[in-house]
Amino acid sequence: MIGCIVYVERKPSWFNDISHRINDKSTLLDKMIARFVIYRHYGIMIENNEIVQFNCPSILKPNLGVISQVPLSDFLKAGGIIEIDENVDVIFSKDEIIKRAKMLVGSDFNGYHLTKNNCEHFAIWCGTGERKMSQKARVTTYRNFYSVSSTLKSKIISVLV
Repeated sequence: MIGCIVYVERKPSWFNDISHRINDKSTLLDKMIARFVIYRHYGIMIENNEIVQFNCPSILKPNLGVISQVPLSDFLKAGGIIEIDENVDVIFSKDEIIKRAKMLVGSDFNGYHLTKNNCEHFAIWCGTGERKMSQKARVTTYRNFYSVSSTLKSKIISVLV
């Protein structure tokens, strides 16, 4: 698994505790995403059960996005199973993928953007040299988020506020 593009699928928390998925920078929108949206968080598995990831503490604060090296437990965030993304045709060796990931630790990878420059773009870039995201993941994320009815959204907001 070392040198591979990996992900953990984040499932909706609904009305369960979300403290492991938010932080002091999280906005109401971030909390709604944690509660109701299915998405994948990507990274590169390196040695010593660590991951290099591109993470942003709030999608409304993209200037805070940074590439970091974290323990696998932080990447999983109290749940989920790490999986290898077998759908990416990598062109670099595993050692080169690790080197590319590590050289960007501490950088902002030219700024975080939810759909144009996120964790999946970073992980795929490490393996292929291209910044891209699978269309299916993008459509699934937005479909799940926007399919929550407006009635339910107003109830959710009243619970969260």
